[in-house]
Amino acid sequence: MDKTVRLWDVVTGAVLRTLKGHTSSVLGVTFSPDGKQVASGLLDCTVRLWNAASRIPTQTFNGHTDHIYTVAFWPDGKLVASGLFDSTVRLWDTMGAVTQTLNCHTEAITVVAFSPDGKLVASGLLDRTVRLWNAATSSITQTLKGHTMSACSVAHRGYRIHCAEAENPFHTKTRQVWASLTQPTAHRF
Repeated sequence: MDKTVRLWDVVTGAVLRTLKGHTSSVLGVTFSPDGKQVASGLLDCTVRLWNAASRIPTQTFNGHTDHIYTVAFWPDGKLVASGLFDSTVRLWDTMGAVTQTLNCHTEAITVVAFSPDGKLVASGLLDRTVRLWNAATSSITQTLKGHTMSACSVAHRGYRIHCAEAENPFHTKTRQVWASLTQPTAHRF
């Protein structure tokens, strides 16, 4: 891994920008909802925010105790969630201050995602569960079980949650959809 983030043109496949200056391998990356910022999670236990157009780092979030596997922006772009190998999810404001730490996991966090309204945080774990958190109170609202492997991708689509699972992050095997956040009926594909 070359310690960079590359922004690609999806039509031509050309590299548009390369974000350089990471001190270790990049494990997770995401765009802000407005596309103006990029957040990257690193093996060196930091999160970096970048100006996507200028390629300049604007903030470094320090204070993690383990590798950061995944990052996600809150729908309004004012918070960043980071999922760690130390089994916690941290919520940060874009100035780099921790606003909340979500504990109660037993395994590394492989994915985090916010609901479209920003009220819920979903975290996928190596323990084969997806946990839903109330973003305001930091309390678990549901634990979704039924995966046969670790959850490697979670996406909220309205009141549905789509989860992909894999034997490893590079080999997606099945997808599971919970039909409702209040009645977790699972459908496997």
